[in-house]
Amino acid sequence: FNLNDMKHEDFGIFSRMLDRNLHGSVHVGVGDTSNMGWVPTAAGDPIFWLHHCNIDRIWAGWNAAGGKTPPTSRQFAFADRHNNRWMRDVASVSSLAGLYAYDAVPRIPGEGLTSSTSGTGEPEVLAASTSGPIRLGARPTRVTLSALADTSLTTAARASPNRAIVVLMEGVNSASQPGTLYEVFLDLPSDADRTSYRDHYIGTFNFFDTGSDEQSFVFEATAVVERLATRGMLLSKSAITIIPVHAPDQAAQPVVGIIRMEQR
Repeated sequence: FNLNDMKHEDFGIFSRMLDRNLHGSVHVGVGDTSNMGWVPTAAGDPIFWLHHCNIDRIWAGWNAAGGKTPPTSRQFAFADRHNNRWMRDVASVSSLAGLYAYDAVPRIPGEGLTSSTSGTGEPEVLAASTSGPIRLGARPTRVTLSALADTSLTTAARASPNRAIVVLMEGVNSASQPGTLYEVFLDLPSDADRTSYRDHYIGTFNFFDTGSDEQSFVFEATAVVERLATRGMLLSKSAITIIPVHAPDQAAQPVVGIIRMEQR
């Protein structure tokens, strides 16, 4: 896991990515459908409270680095110690002032906040999956992407060094919680051993909030592309490999709708 979600300047993108990536992955990584790994039971696990305190701490770090939280007003109902209804507006806790302070807050990786797209110009789709919904099983799932641009991945990375290359997964959903995290790799050889996985690793995703609206995940892949290009290890047709960390519950029927690679 990493703190790359903190890089987004826009609060909506920052909060959505933090929620789906680091937040959800810790839930699924340490729990199952009787505790942290499932929304209806997560808050009954003591680890939940420590985890969410740290999510708030990451938010405070984002604010300290210049991230601006927009004003929001919404009422929530709680029960007090006497089981009486107690209403509180989220606007009343939009600042830590007068509440508490941290010994230290996490810093944004790299050079600080960036806009939602890097460089200039419109995002260019370099390649995408074309075979319809991708069903994930107990074994690694390899998806070869069809090129949608005349420029190869190697050429794109070298020709526009100030633009980011990202991998997007959309239409991510399942019938129930698979009970595992999924790791994502670029151009991973079919005979690769675990020692070489890190060179190809671009991120981890989860199905923590499964059953609600379809989710999407964005992975920053620029550094991986550059590393593989330098070593001559990029394939002529980009391939994404998705590997479950543990054996998934196949009744969950996890799927990914489409995978795209973009330069932004």
